[in-house]
Parts: sequence; structure tokens; C-alpha cells
Amino acid sequence: MTQNEGTRLIGPHNSVEKPLQALSHFVLPRSPLEASVILDSGKIGIVGAVSGAVFARAFGWWINSPRHILRRELVAQTGLLGGLSALFGASTILAAKFRGVDDSFNYGIGGATAGFVKGMIRKSVPMALGQAALLGVGLTALTAGFESAVEAQRLPANERNKIAGNGYSAIPRPDPFAARIEEMQARESSAGN
Repeated sequence: MTQNEGTRLIGPHNSVEKPLQALSHFVLPRSPLEASVILDSGKIGIVGAVSGAVFARAFGWWINSPRHILRRELVAQTGLLGGLSALFGASTILAAKFRGVDDSFNYGIGGATAGFVKGMIRKSVPMALGQAALLGVGLTALTAGFESAVEAQRLPANERNKIAGNGYSAIPRPDPFAARIEEMQARESSAGN
């Protein structure tokens, strides 16, 4: 991988990639349009199950729970997060295939589906609708933000500066006191004459 005149190339190990690839590049290394629903959602489910087991074990350690409660919590969290992760992956892939577009709305649809099912597991329609809305909107906004950051990083430095304008993020940074210094120098020169 090389640098071309201020252009920053995005590679598989760069931290500014699409969110799903940045978080789990080994799970779903390709676009949801090209992914297999069963195989790739199964991989995502395995990652969710491992995360659930780690969470349950950490929670059990934190509250110093007895072994039988720890085992019960371990099974419950592993199954819940594994199933919800697989559901998220499958609905994201199916949304991408159905819509024919790989964008942030697919992740929002996946999050809304997983949130709705989690609320229905708790037997509460308001909780299901709230979690669906929260996860759907949250994941859509999160992935849209990451995608726009990736697009901005792919631009050459001079194009990024044009987009950023003359604000603090512009490179080179403008001197915030330049106008005031010029005004003081002009006043001193007129007073000295």
C-alpha cells in the first residue's frame, strides 16, 4: 500500500473502515450484498454468543454470584446475545439483498429487527417498539457517520480542506489573532506618523 500525493488509502487493517468490517473484519469480510445469509449470520451469531459469555462471566465476577446463578446467567446471556446477533446479521444481509444497496439503512433495519425481538422476548410491546426505534436509528446514524468519515479520508488533503473550510480543522490552521494584530499594527503606524 502506498501514499499518492496526499491521498490516504484505506486498507483492511486501517481503523477507518465500514463499521461492521472495522469491528469484525474476520466475521463478514465482504459486502452484505455478497454475503451468505446462513453462513455469515452464523458467524456473527458465534461472535455474539462469545460476547454474551464474556459479559455474563464478568457480571458474575462483579457481583460475586454463586456458581448455579453464574451458570444460569451464562447460558441465558450466551443464548440471547448469540441469537440476537445472528438475527441482526441475517436481517442486515437480507435487507441489503432485497434493497440491492449496501448502505447504512441495512444496518438500521438489522438493529430494529433485533431490538424488536428482544423486546418481544420480554413480553412488552412498548419495550419492543422502543428498542427497535433506538437500535434502528442509532445503528443507521452510527454507520452513516462512519461511512462519511471513510469517504472524507479517501479524498486528497486539498479537497478535504476545501470541505472543512477556514475553520479550526482546516490545514494549515488560520491564526485566530491575525486580524487583531494587523489592526493593532495599523493603529501604531498611523499614531507614529
